[in-house]
Amino acid sequence: MNLLRPLYTIILTNLRVLTTILDVVDILIHCAGFAVAKTFLSTPAEAFDEQMAVSYLGPAHVTKVLLPKMLIPAADGSVQPKDRRIAFFSSIGGQLSIYGYSGYAASKFAIRGFAGVLRQELEPTGILVTTVYPPDTDTPGFANENKDKPHVTEIISGPAGLWSPDVVAAHVMHDILVGRAESVQGVVGWAILLATSGISLPHE
Repeated sequence: MNLLRPLYTIILTNLRVLTTILDVVDILIHCAGFAVAKTFLSTPAEAFDEQMAVSYLGPAHVTKVLLPKMLIPAADGSVQPKDRRIAFFSSIGGQLSIYGYSGYAASKFAIRGFAGVLRQELEPTGILVTTVYPPDTDTPGFANENKDKPHVTEIISGPAGLWSPDVVAAHVMHDILVGRAESVQGVVGWAILLATSGISLPHE
C-alpha cells in the first residue's frame, strides 16, 4: 500500500489550476517547516509524520509538479532555464544532530539531501538550487516551538542568537538570486557550514 500517494494527489489537485494558468515558473521557494522541540520519547508519533510531510515530502511533491514549467524557456526568449532558481529551507538542525529535535532534524536532513541531489541533476539545465540554513528567527512559529523546548536544546541553540525576519529574508533572497548553493548567516552559520559541507558540489 502506498501511504504517500494521497499527499501527492492532494498537491497535484491543488496545483492543477495553477499549472494551466502559468506558462512558466521562474522562481520556486519552499519556505516551509515547523519544529516540535521535545525529547524523542516525549514527541507524539504523529509529529514525526507531520514534520516530514511539511519539511520534505510537500516540497518534493510540489517541485515534481512545477519543475516541468521551469524547464521551458519564456515564449519571447527573455528568460531561459539558466535564469531560474529553486530554494529549499533546511535548518541548522539539518546540518547538526541537536538534542530535542529527533523529528525536526530528520525532516530537515531529508530536504537537505533532496536539494543536493536535485542540484546535481539540474546542473545541465542551468537551473540553480539553493539550500537555506536560516538561524533562529523571531517568528510566531519560533515562539510556539519554544513553549516545550527542553532546556538542553535552548543552551545548544543559544550562541547563534535570534534574528530579525526582515534581515534573514533579505539575505536569503540575495543568495537565491545570485545562485548560491547554500545560504547561511552569521559567524556561527558559516562555521557550521564549513564543518558539515562534506563533499557537496558548489555552483558559485
